[in-house]
Amino acid sequence: ARKRGGGGDGGGGAGCTAGRVGAGEEAAGRRRAGTMSRQINQAVNQVRLTNVAVVRLKKQGKRFEIACYRNKVENWRSGLETNIEEVLQIDRVFENVSKGVVAKNKDLVDVFGTDDQDTVCRIILNKGTSQ
Repeated sequence: ARKRGGGGDGGGGAGCTAGRVGAGEEAAGRRRAGTMSRQINQAVNQVRLTNVAVVRLKKQGKRFEIACYRNKVENWRSGLETNIEEVLQIDRVFENVSKGVVAKNKDLVDVFGTDDQDTVCRIILNKGTSQ
């Protein structure tokens, strides 16, 4: 039994070759059509951060960062702001905020003793340095 549908002429070789050429032309057409979309290449799930203050804490040779609102970090440390959701832009701990590399849960447990994002964010906010 033939796996590929050919031209149906029974020749086999000619039908398969024609099928491949057609597929190649179709793929080339998709490549040409795709060149326009490269100009507006935006990730759908990418979050743009503005007015960012990165608070960084180095502990046990590892770097942990959180993305905060610049003016809210000072308010948090002075006690004016008590709602952590108002301070954080994203409630995740990162290895590198600018590259979007999220810290591994294993590293959080090794360094902080917990993988609870809220608890670790509070520790970083209180002890970290603002960039």
